[in-house]
Amino acid sequence: MNIKTRLAFQFTFFVGVILLLFAITIYFLSSGFREREFYNRLEKKAMTSALLLLKVNEVDSTLLTIIDKNTIHSLNEEIVSIYTTDAKLVYQSPGDTMQTPGQNLFQDVLIHKNLQYKQGNRECVAFLYIEKGKKYVVFASAYDIYGLSELHNLRFVLIIGLTITILLTLFISRTFAGNAIAPLSKLVKQADNITASRLDLRLDEENGKDEIAQLAITFNHMLQRLESAFEMQRNFVSNASHEMRTPLTAITGQLEVALLKERNRDEYEAIIRSVLDDIQNFNTLTNGMLELAQASIDHSSLTIKPVRMDEVLLQAQKDVLRRNPSYNIKIQFKQLPDDDSLLTILGSENLMKIAMINLMENGCKFSSDSTAIINISFNNNHLQLEIIDNGIGIPADEQNHIFEPFYRATNTKNQKGHGIGLSLVHRIIQLHQAQISLQSELNKGTQIKIFF
Repeated sequence: MNIKTRLAFQFTFFVGVILLLFAITIYFLSSGFREREFYNRLEKKAMTSALLLLKVNEVDSTLLTIIDKNTIHSLNEEIVSIYTTDAKLVYQSPGDTMQTPGQNLFQDVLIHKNLQYKQGNRECVAFLYIEKGKKYVVFASAYDIYGLSELHNLRFVLIIGLTITILLTLFISRTFAGNAIAPLSKLVKQADNITASRLDLRLDEENGKDEIAQLAITFNHMLQRLESAFEMQRNFVSNASHEMRTPLTAITGQLEVALLKERNRDEYEAIIRSVLDDIQNFNTLTNGMLELAQASIDHSSLTIKPVRMDEVLLQAQKDVLRRNPSYNIKIQFKQLPDDDSLLTILGSENLMKIAMINLMENGCKFSSDSTAIINISFNNNHLQLEIIDNGIGIPADEQNHIFEPFYRATNTKNQKGHGIGLSLVHRIIQLHQAQISLQSELNKGTQIKIFF
């Protein structure tokens, strides 16, 4: 069962229940009103007969019988009986049915003074009447043929009306449900056209306000992220295959040349050193790509814990200097915080260390004096790092691309590298919900700021 049909049936069910309760209420209220009104009429008629017979001296049983026969507003099959308290009949109106109350009924009337009850399809009243110090028991019964007929007609009308209303509700609710989910059906058709090769397509957001529009907006945001991820993956595979092919081709070429003829020891050693250099270069590239892949995983899968940034910087400095003793790295505190917790962030210590190592190596590698300066400062209780070098700088028109994987500025051709470092740093900083900015001038140096 589709959503449209399910919504239509659910809506019709609830409306049907409400209408049924309404119809039942109307019917029972009408039935109660008819019953009360008929009992009142019956009691008034019996009271009138008792008054005429027992209070008016000129009226006797014979005259009262004539009056009852010719009463215009007499009730259907009406019988009025008047008894003394010892069950002697004083008067009974003419009719085909005899009204003979039992002894228990007499006792109930004497106790309760007034009774209303039913005998078969007849409705009856009985009450105690006192005249001139004497007590009489008055009984009256009749069949409310007109009231019951109207109640039957009301029941028929309610059943027919309820049936027609439910059918109309079902039809109308299907129409409205169809109109309500039409935008959703449209989204489904549009989503069917989106494939891995057509991630640029987007869903119509219509008015941008209702729930379906919000669904479309959320889905489009997801598509944007997927498209970016697919594009990053394509670029990564393309660039990685190109970058990895270069050292492998160089290694293969050198080994093939070495096998063309016999060579002396020095030549073989030179070839081995060259191949080893290419292998180390290839190893650096592979490690960089693995680190970039690790930094690109979902943030929710990272092990998050408090990380002291001063300790991370000192460890990164130690690792960089061990691999490159000629480098010079200066870590400077512009001001020491009163609260040591300001030096602590929540994040991955390993990834943050990788980012700091890359920034330090980049700063030293491109500086003429192989020096990088790291300044630590605090702004409104927030931690800020500055990595400064006095190197070759980055052309202004290329600075927007410097954080893209495998992108290298045009003035870095003479330096070894693969364009992974800064893109790796950028991704790690993003995962830690920090901000990174870059300022650079050609032949003057580069300043990178990280704001936690």
